[in-house]
Amino acid sequence: MKLWGVEDTDKLVKRYDEWYAGENHDRPLLNIASMSGKRRTVAEKTWSTVKDGWFDFDYRLDNQEADVEAMCFIAEGFPLYFANLGPDVLGAWMGGELEFREGTSWLVPFVERWEDQPPLKFDPQNPYWKAMEKFLGLSCERGRDKWLTGTGDLHGNADALSSLRRPENLCLDLIERPQEIHKRLQEVFEAWRAAVDATLSVIMPRTDGLTSGWLSALVRGRYVTLQNDFSCMVGPQMFREFFLEPMRREAAYLDRGIYHWDGPDAIKHLEALAEIEGLEVIQWTPGAGQKPMCEWGDLLKRVQDLGLGLWLGCEANDILQLSRILKPEKVLYSLWMPTPEEARTLVTEVERICARRRGA
Repeated sequence: MKLWGVEDTDKLVKRYDEWYAGENHDRPLLNIASMSGKRRTVAEKTWSTVKDGWFDFDYRLDNQEADVEAMCFIAEGFPLYFANLGPDVLGAWMGGELEFREGTSWLVPFVERWEDQPPLKFDPQNPYWKAMEKFLGLSCERGRDKWLTGTGDLHGNADALSSLRRPENLCLDLIERPQEIHKRLQEVFEAWRAAVDATLSVIMPRTDGLTSGWLSALVRGRYVTLQNDFSCMVGPQMFREFFLEPMRREAAYLDRGIYHWDGPDAIKHLEALAEIEGLEVIQWTPGAGQKPMCEWGDLLKRVQDLGLGLWLGCEANDILQLSRILKPEKVLYSLWMPTPEEARTLVTEVERICARRRGA
């Protein structure tokens, strides 16, 4: 598969394979994008509703094409399109309705009493899925030789239950109806698995089996981003009791496991996450209003000591500081830089720091 601005896709995939295996001894991976020229203008449009704008897939892809054609990708960077309808889309595919706003959407909760709720299932005829199926296919065709179409924001396990039940109600359910929640988590896993299958069946035949997720990484095989943002609302014991096994099942179903780990309230689950076979990499996100990435060095070293890799979105200064204290193996930094020249300078400086640490 060809990708815009990437000289050798197979070589780049091999570089990512080295990262998963912890064999990138020279330096951390640097997934860098920058502008290489002036972006051509795409005529602005207006819609009668916000939802109509979300479903104008051709217009969204017109903008993606204009973006990519004006960009360049440095080191391990590559063009990716995140075809998405919002973080609660799995709940919509199980029968819910989405509310759309500029930049995001959310599910209208529809479970008032578990006793009245039939089994949760992915519906391949659901109109929201049929729309996503069309969107993914269009992106793959429009992106041929230009970009990789990534899997959507497929929140499973507790996040899916939280979206259709409301977070506060799910918290009470964990205490008052534990067996019901165990049963519903199994149903959600089956729905998530069916959604992953359906999504990848659209993408993989058109990409030579190459996939990515909203956390940008190249995988020759099955990959969607793993996450459980609801975990911030429960303690370690409850996390292990309810959510560890569903996450094991999710990780085991994929060829690569990269986990979105969001905010200080999620730190208490680190040791449990490290026990999940198939979960290879953690994307640490400090959260709004928190200290910058470079000041989380002690936590990031804990992650490495537990044998997990790191996917970090941060600024150039953070990368320079962290490269002095973190092992390069199984670390990836993702960032945007103003110019290609600044990006190449960063790569050179990171290589120098790592060479000095090796005594080369």
